[in-house]
Amino acid sequence: MKSLLFVVVGILTVHCDIDKFAKNRTNYPRPAGNTSVPFRWDDFSIERTLLSAEQTGKLCLKNVDKCIEQDLNYESTANGLSSFLLGTQPPFDLSQVPGVSPLCKKQSEKYIEDLKRFKLWALKMYDSTAKLPSGLLNGNLNQLGDFDMCLQSKEKNEEISGQYCLASMQVEAGNSSPYILALHRLMHSHFHFKSELEDPGHRIPRFSSINWALCIPNACTPRDVELGLTTTVEQIVKNTDLRFKVLVRPEMCHKSHRSPVPTSTITAICVFAGIVGLVVLGTVYDYFTEGTKHRNEWILAFSLLKNAMTLTTIQKSGDDLAAIHGIRFFNAIFLVLAHKSMAVFFAAYVNRTEMVEVSSA
Repeated sequence: MKSLLFVVVGILTVHCDIDKFAKNRTNYPRPAGNTSVPFRWDDFSIERTLLSAEQTGKLCLKNVDKCIEQDLNYESTANGLSSFLLGTQPPFDLSQVPGVSPLCKKQSEKYIEDLKRFKLWALKMYDSTAKLPSGLLNGNLNQLGDFDMCLQSKEKNEEISGQYCLASMQVEAGNSSPYILALHRLMHSHFHFKSELEDPGHRIPRFSSINWALCIPNACTPRDVELGLTTTVEQIVKNTDLRFKVLVRPEMCHKSHRSPVPTSTITAICVFAGIVGLVVLGTVYDYFTEGTKHRNEWILAFSLLKNAMTLTTIQKSGDDLAAIHGIRFFNAIFLVLAHKSMAVFFAAYVNRTEMVEVSSA
């Protein structure tokens, strides 16, 4: 009985304290004509007393910059994490590369500075850049990073935003030892398709190349990226028999900005819209003039009804060769399978070497 009495008294006490706190909060000044009070960062310390850890993090995300300024406890954890991360997986730093454009170097210095301070926009750029993966000996060489996260990283004060570049590299083992040549062969999936870095790569993928995603400041050019990546790889393969080539195409770098629609796109849209209009006109004309004489064959050529019946008819003409239709059918099937199979080699998957070994067995 005494335990029950203590529980009731405790519940009433907590209820009175919460009610008193709620009444005190209603004394905050409110804007005229507005019944709701917008979130103010001055209330963060008050809100935090009633929120769990997850809710506190959610509240901080509403204004990350202000949250970092007023959070006096994050730096010790951030310093420990940044020293480990940046020591094991160094960021792609263009500020220390000779020959890089001045604005690119300035923005890269700001990126590295804020990355060490664990700023969110810099962390997004670092996180969206490709890292050394597992499964290299199984052909897992192509690393595409995170395209969307890179373009979403923005530093508002100095107008720095992320730029996604997909660089291509080709590493040759040259006259290395037999064991190094064997490892090189495994990493490149037994050179199932032998290619060069300068090949177009739109029909058959450059199987011998490595695609590596980099998130860089928006002021950097493809030449800056190529120069920085060349400098980085030179330090890695120094004192080895490995040779390499780096290529960064301008069309493989993307920024988050709205560009005007090119004239070629507008022309293509108008042409396709005209074709759709002719199809609608021909179909309507065919429907309402069915059974009449002297119909316009030029308009009927665009009729969806007439063309659908022609394509699906099973009637045979007297001079028709049935075997030709079977050959065309199998040719279309094998063509589709070839295109779909070839598209697989463009994807970044982790067991490319194993797949080649199984298919070649």
